[in-house]
Amino acid sequence: GPTAADVEVEVRVGREVAARILRRHPRVPDPALQGYVQRVGLSVAAFAPRGDLTFRFAVIDSDAVNAYSTPGGYVMVTRGAMGAMEDEAELAGVLAHEIGHVVAGHVARDLRLVGKDQGLWNSLLRIVGGAGGAGEAALRQAADAVMDRVFRKGYRVEEELEADRLAVPLLAAAGYDTGGLGRFLARAEAAEASSEARTHPVPAERLAELDRLRAEWGGPTTGYRGEGRFHDHVR
Repeated sequence: GPTAADVEVEVRVGREVAARILRRHPRVPDPALQGYVQRVGLSVAAFAPRGDLTFRFAVIDSDAVNAYSTPGGYVMVTRGAMGAMEDEAELAGVLAHEIGHVVAGHVARDLRLVGKDQGLWNSLLRIVGGAGGAGEAALRQAADAVMDRVFRKGYRVEEELEADRLAVPLLAAAGYDTGGLGRFLARAEAAEASSEARTHPVPAERLAELDRLRAEWGGPTTGYRGEGRFHDHVR
């Protein structure tokens, strides 16, 4: 597993990327909404197999229907995505999927691979030791790479499926309706299919896999949907 220094690098890079995203899309200035999303996120993250990370959740001011995560456990969901959700189980599902990307190390793994070739990871490890210039330059380079991955390249289908497979058991453990993520994605896909801006088509295999996971982890009961509580916070 990751060493303490690895984790610290992951968190430092993630914090730098989160700061950049927040400069582009600031937090929505609604403390009650932010607190609510943080509580929902933490209720799911409590079951994640990364006790070494402190997950943090925020709603950011963007019309795009999207959510982002960075290494180290920073998770951001857009105002547009919140507006497209119908209940708390959908919110929990979207947050759990992002937690899945963090737990799987999809983006952090990229940095380690780059680091093996270019010494980037070794330079990043020097920041943890308090080394100045080289470390700061490496941090900027790493943050550039993460921004490119998250905003331009995106995730491969296998990575999306892996994040879903990690997410659904967390939702079940937290007591949520395990179908929330699939419901949200199917609705977002239908809305997007009718628009010009198809940025993230949701592959049919992903919706099918989510349906299978819902059945596998849902058991005989449906779990908590939380429509009322969701609409108390999201208008």
